[in-house]
Amino acid sequence: MNKDFIPMQSVNDQVIQDWKFKHGTIFRFESEDGKVGYFKKPDRKIMDVVSAIAKSNPVKSNELLATNCILGGDAELVEKDEYFYGLSAKLNALIKVKQGELTEL
Repeated sequence: MNKDFIPMQSVNDQVIQDWKFKHGTIFRFESEDGKVGYFKKPDRKIMDVVSAIAKSNPVKSNELLATNCILGGDAELVEKDEYFYGLSAKLNALIKVKQGELTEL
């Protein structure tokens, strides 16, 4: 779990604004029964580790992505399998890229 993780009862509008200031875009995941987690986009260090093991162990790579990107909320989302599997299906949304054009000069 992210060492700066903030439990759901301590998450408020100011905390979310602070996360946005520090990390940019913040993502909110909510399970069908109301468990909520807040996530940041992964940086290259996280993606390097995640992509290195993705082919051999996709579950472990999703676990590393989730535990390193979660900022706060309900810890069960990454600790309990039934929540983690639902979250895993949505983790690709954390990875945003800007497309561009490469032109030979």
